[in-house]
Amino acid sequence: IFGDGPVTVADPEATVYADIDDVVDDKVPPPVKDDPPVATEAPAKDSASVVATPVFEVVILTPADGATIAEPVAAVFGEASEGVEVSVNGVPAVHDGSGHWVAEVPLVQGKNLLDARGYVGGDKVARDVVELQYVPISAEPTPTTTKPTPTTTKATTPVVDHGVWIISPKHGSELDGSTVVVSGESTTSPVYVNGVKATFSDADHWSATVPLKAGWNLIEAKAYVGDTKVARQSIEVWAGTPPTDYAISISSPANGSEHDESTILVTGEATPGTTVYVHGVQATFSSDTNWSAMVNLTPGWNTIWAKAYVGDVKVAKTSIEVVHLFAAEVAITSPPDGTEILEGESVLVTGEFAGDVTIYVNGIQAAVDGSQWSAVVPLSAGWNLIKAKAYVGDVKVAYDAIEVHLGEVIVVPFTVTQMYGECELDPPYETFYGTATPNGKVWIQSPYGEKTVYADAAGNWEATIYFEGVPSGKTFEISVKDYEKHEYQYFSFTYTG
Repeated sequence: IFGDGPVTVADPEATVYADIDDVVDDKVPPPVKDDPPVATEAPAKDSASVVATPVFEVVILTPADGATIAEPVAAVFGEASEGVEVSVNGVPAVHDGSGHWVAEVPLVQGKNLLDARGYVGGDKVARDVVELQYVPISAEPTPTTTKPTPTTTKATTPVVDHGVWIISPKHGSELDGSTVVVSGESTTSPVYVNGVKATFSDADHWSATVPLKAGWNLIEAKAYVGDTKVARQSIEVWAGTPPTDYAISISSPANGSEHDESTILVTGEATPGTTVYVHGVQATFSSDTNWSAMVNLTPGWNTIWAKAYVGDVKVAKTSIEVVHLFAAEVAITSPPDGTEILEGESVLVTGEFAGDVTIYVNGIQAAVDGSQWSAVVPLSAGWNLIKAKAYVGDVKVAYDAIEVHLGEVIVVPFTVTQMYGECELDPPYETFYGTATPNGKVWIQSPYGEKTVYADAAGNWEATIYFEGVPSGKTFEISVKDYEKHEYQYFSFTYTG
């Protein structure tokens, strides 16, 4: 069998390449469930006797991973390699011939997994997955005459917002060669770039070498906690000779223009012989160079991309931003931001609005009188975030937010005490304790690990952090940050083991 030792694959089925005299009866070890999905190729034992397997791709472009939508059906838009048929959650996608596809996928209320799978001749060859939330506006509670149940509006349990960022190369870069070193930062590990596991140089910085194909390449970095994808970012780069002989431009509408209509005509010019797609819609040419396409807009700012292709290679692209106007405004007029409320279980929130909209305040539909609105919002002890949102149908078109504090505001200084300063055990560890903003986040960072803890309601906190991979005798710096105050304290630690 070509390849030594156990490997981890993303799918429950694996293609095994072997010579007949290499087949053995030993069972293959089961896949490791804790590893995040990553495509793994078995190295060929004899390249002369093995036919190269083509690399196929399926990428979901929209909706974004982690998005929340109000409609019961999601329009899933993406790209796929030539010859790949795509289905999303079993719904066959419609292909436009340029490598783009779209599928209308029904959703259930709450969390939904969109699983796009690519097939060639009935064999699954590629896959991409995103997660989104379907939260219909109808699920918002309506006004009630009974006493509202207090809800917690400030997290009392740790909630970590993760992110991953591609630093190099820059989006739109023109590159030579068949590979590129992609580098970036992340709040967690591991990170995979186009299926390649990145190498971390310290707790935050990573790099990975990924292959390129001629033309435009989508480079996507995904960060995981365990086997859960928590963040991703993507860029596009050009590989090969820059497409200087091809051009595309948008003539109308003007960049930054405002539109009352939800559908507009986009026109432009492109190099003869190219195929143009605008927002995934194939444009119609009225001459060798002039094209046009009808584009649907959503309320607010819209980015309109026009892309020119020669065959399945994207050779030029451009974009503009336009505004779909909606006559809607919402503002909170009372209480003022930062108000200290000494007693009670709720607060009357009032404000103003403009437009044919429905107002919700922390999920409670507001009562309307002319251009004024009001809602009674339950509070919990401590800081409460109050959000007023204006909707046109199922689309949120405006919002305003304030914070109020129930109870006396307690000012707690940021203090940190280091217990040891050195350790000989493997792995070494350190313990810190002190005071910080009540219920606030405390972030401990070092070159060999990091940890986040939350202070209790009185502002007290304590944390033990372990350091992995520290060289013997190494002395390094540890920073401790009060996130709410943006204050740092620094400490030295030595591994004596």
